[in-house]
Amino acid sequence: MKTTEIPFTRCVFSFFLKKKHDAGGRARTLLAHYASASRRTHIGFMVTGLWLFFLLNFSVARQSGLQLIHADKSVGQKSSGEKISTFSGNVHFRQDSLDMYCEKAVFYEKQNRIDFIGHVLISDTLRSIQAEKIEYFPDRKLAVCLGRVHIQSPDTNMRSRYFSYNFITGQAQAREDLFIDDRKDHVKIWGGEGFHNDEKKYSLVQQNAKLMRIDTSAADTLLITGGKIEYFGGDSAKAVASDSVTITKGDLTAHCDTAIYLPEAQTAWLNFKPRAYYKENRLTGQRMKVRFDSLKIKEILVMGEAVAKNTADSLNRHINILQGKKIRFEIAHKQPRKITAINNASSVYYLQQNGQDQGKNEATADSISIYFKNGAVDSIQILGGAQGVFYPSGYKGEKKIEGKRTGRSAKQRTGKNL
Repeated sequence: MKTTEIPFTRCVFSFFLKKKHDAGGRARTLLAHYASASRRTHIGFMVTGLWLFFLLNFSVARQSGLQLIHADKSVGQKSSGEKISTFSGNVHFRQDSLDMYCEKAVFYEKQNRIDFIGHVLISDTLRSIQAEKIEYFPDRKLAVCLGRVHIQSPDTNMRSRYFSYNFITGQAQAREDLFIDDRKDHVKIWGGEGFHNDEKKYSLVQQNAKLMRIDTSAADTLLITGGKIEYFGGDSAKAVASDSVTITKGDLTAHCDTAIYLPEAQTAWLNFKPRAYYKENRLTGQRMKVRFDSLKIKEILVMGEAVAKNTADSLNRHINILQGKKIRFEIAHKQPRKITAINNASSVYYLQQNGQDQGKNEATADSISIYFKNGAVDSIQILGGAQGVFYPSGYKGEKKIEGKRTGRSAKQRTGKNL
């Protein structure tokens, strides 16, 4: 192993590359300027022959235009046939518009790789990367970042233990505790691993993925979890969650296989047999649409085999049931306001007055609406071809729905007969 070491307090290297062709092939010329200053005197150094050998073979500079701007100390060596250059102390490199800072840098010529070690910072006018170590491939402008990595761009803030970042495409591949903060859309996404493309404004997070949108006007937030979450930013922003999806917002908890969240439309679509729970109410169907108003839940629309269940009396296990092709569940001031079943509607509701059981009402109609007051069932409205029967509390006889389809509407206050 051969080693040449040049210690100094301050040095500045600039590599200027010039290529030209002649009959014999390509010739290379390299001009290296070296200057250092102490407090009292200026001393000029002539680069030794061996050091010049390493500089002439410093293929980073020759091929990619990487410039060493500053280092307190430089060492050149050759080990196992590979030329290695080491720079330490306030290291500063530059490539095009990228500036690179670290405590130590090691260049491996065969691999065409330079390792930046210790408080690493790579930045330009658009983004910056901070890490404990970065393995950088200058010909591809590819940075493999390790240990508490932090990447910032104008709209995005990302963290992970590992990033592979391409400065040409803006693509970042991450693993181990990925966190993405989209400051423009007020969306935070995190999970075990993932991918982000700055140019396309696209993010993919997998392994216990989570997406959170902050409600600046309320204490709670919208949280979506799933095995995988994709987020498409920009003017048509949307999030697509799949694989055991759960959505929570205040008193709402919903489960489904796939969900699509549209921030601008303030809408979430829940697909493949979704289930939603709001206070004492349970909703099921083939598909759901949740509407928000400034992230406050305004309405849940259930489509296909829609069923709404409400606990009337947990002690006696009385469950109110409303069914139809569609169910509209309306919410106001964080309380249920109205549930409406549309098309082939049917209901089973237990009626109470002053906390006492008054009996059970069963009905079918074109439309049935249940009204709430202070979170509890207050009245029932039956519209279009109503049929129904009321069973008093303690009734033991045969139970069936009878009556003529009058086409009129009927509204019943709880505790009063239909």
